[in-house]
Amino acid sequence: MKNLLLILSFTFLRAMSGSAQCWADIAVGENHALAVKTDGTLWAWGNNDNSKLGDGTSVKKGSPVQIGTDTNWKAVFAGEKPSMALKTDGTLWAWGSSYTGQLGLKSDDANIPTQCKDELQKTKMVEFGNIHALGVSEDGTLLGWGDNSYGQLGLGKTGMGEIDPTKIGAEGEWASASAGQSFSLALKKDGSLWAWGSNNNGQLGNGSTAEKFVPTAVGKDKNWACADAGSSHCLAIKKDGTLWSWGSNFSSQLGDNSSEAKSKPTKVGKDNDWVWVEASFDYSFAVKKDGTLWAWGVNFAGHLGNGKLEKVGVPTKIANAKEYKKISTYAGFTMALDKDGQIWSWGENGYGQLGNNGNTSSPNPIQVACQK
Repeated sequence: MKNLLLILSFTFLRAMSGSAQCWADIAVGENHALAVKTDGTLWAWGNNDNSKLGDGTSVKKGSPVQIGTDTNWKAVFAGEKPSMALKTDGTLWAWGSSYTGQLGLKSDDANIPTQCKDELQKTKMVEFGNIHALGVSEDGTLLGWGDNSYGQLGLGKTGMGEIDPTKIGAEGEWASASAGQSFSLALKKDGSLWAWGSNNNGQLGNGSTAEKFVPTAVGKDKNWACADAGSSHCLAIKKDGTLWSWGSNFSSQLGDNSSEAKSKPTKVGKDNDWVWVEASFDYSFAVKKDGTLWAWGVNFAGHLGNGKLEKVGVPTKIANAKEYKKISTYAGFTMALDKDGQIWSWGENGYGQLGNNGNTSSPNPIQVACQK
């Protein structure tokens, strides 16, 4: 449930100036974390059920451990059980477990990085929903695989799903995609936004709560810049820098200081300097042009990283004085990558997912040490 990117292309370079640079990319799954260092090495920590850390074991790790010895990793992606990583040669690799075929492998599980099916090679990004996955290839083709009980694969029907990655819509028209719990959200190159699947909370953004089994336009606008699907709500930014939200709002995750669901995109506040969004289960994050991080929604385990445990109804600035360029979160655990290549983590820590060799949750951002 990560991000659709257009105006921001965060390219993570293997070699960056300054000795402080350490980490290049991050991804958060269910109680586990993946990261790539600037030297192209792959690292993981946290919960290790189903071998989702990729070290060949099922033993949890409280701090980052290197996975294999390869030095050509570029980007990482994580879900509840699956983990994936992209190499600089364009090949996609997966490990962990998925009974719905989310891994994109010839088998249902792997305990070390294993190359994905041919259809997923040259895939530039992957997003995991609850039990389905979406991928966008370098040429703009959108693929879906895994569960399809709610029509979240966009194939015009519901059913058991697809083990093999299956094309959604026309080739070459998609810019990026994001997978919600049982729905999907995707951005076309023309700036239009599309959604399909479950819609019980209006998360498809089309003014209704009816399920859609094929990509359906989110209004008529073609000026969307980026968007992200949470569990059952969505966040998006238009090209003018304004922030919009819709869907479930039980914990004020839409940022409008209410608890009423919205079935159409609704503007959040008056600011027009937003550049990045990250939606999770019942909470939300957004980044402004100056790199400041803002959060709102449920907060009982320190989800928001603001040093408190109370729910927040509107976007509220996190005091940690860093300039952030990427946020990744899943079910109460969050990591952020700052412009200096440092990782900060906060929230739940029962499996050592904060990477500090402890198991105590933290409502404040703590730094994940650079590993040698």
